[in-house]
Amino acid sequence: MVKIVETFVKQFIGSHPRPPEQIVLDFDATDDPLYGKQEKRFFLGYYDSYCYLPLSGLIRSGGTYITS
Repeated sequence: MVKIVETFVKQFIGSHPRPPEQIVLDFDATDDPLYGKQEKRFFLGYYDSYCYLPLSGLIRSGGTYITS
C-alpha cells in the first residue's frame, strides 16, 4: 500500500509546475452487496453479507483532484 501511495504522490507532484503546499489523500472502501456466489467476493461481517469491496482513492491539492 505504501508504494501505491508513493506512486500517486509522485505523479501528482510531477503534474504541477512547482510542488503544492498541501496534499490530501483520501482512500475509501465502498461495499457493493452480492447475491449469489460471484468470484472475488468478500464477506463483510458488519453487514453479515458478501460483497465486492473496491478501494477508491482521491488526491486533492487546492481545487485539483486525481481519482483512481
